[in-house]
Amino acid sequence: MKSFVEIEEIRTTVHGGGMVQLNRAALCVNCEHISAAEGERCPKCGSPSLLGLARILNRLEK
Repeated sequence: MKSFVEIEEIRTTVHGGGMVQLNRAALCVNCEHISAAEGERCPKCGSPSLLGLARILNRLEK
């Protein structure tokens, strides 16, 4: 489990300091980059292995 400090570091490093809404956030399994889910590939490494963070955290809005 990540500590609050690690989570805060993740939040501030996404998109050069911006934030991504949880329902759009995707985690790349290959390089662990978090980005807005726009397309089917990681914008950093090109991997097609993306996981929707809202689904993983069971936070999908209904």
